[in-house]
Amino acid sequence: MDGGQGGEARGEATINAHPLGVRRRPAAEPDLAGRVATGGPAVVAARYELRDQRVRALS
Repeated sequence: MDGGQGGEARGEATINAHPLGVRRRPAAEPDLAGRVATGGPAVVAARYELRDQRVRALS
């Protein structure tokens, strides 16, 4: 959790932190690191919004 934020912004930051962390994992895997570095498999972090049923890419 981001202790520098409060309320809804803190919740949003916490929810976004998980997929962003998962996106970094393949680059840390020895078997995949080289392929990821050269543009092999693209790993995109995204978030599905229940309110409007849209998927938003996270950067």
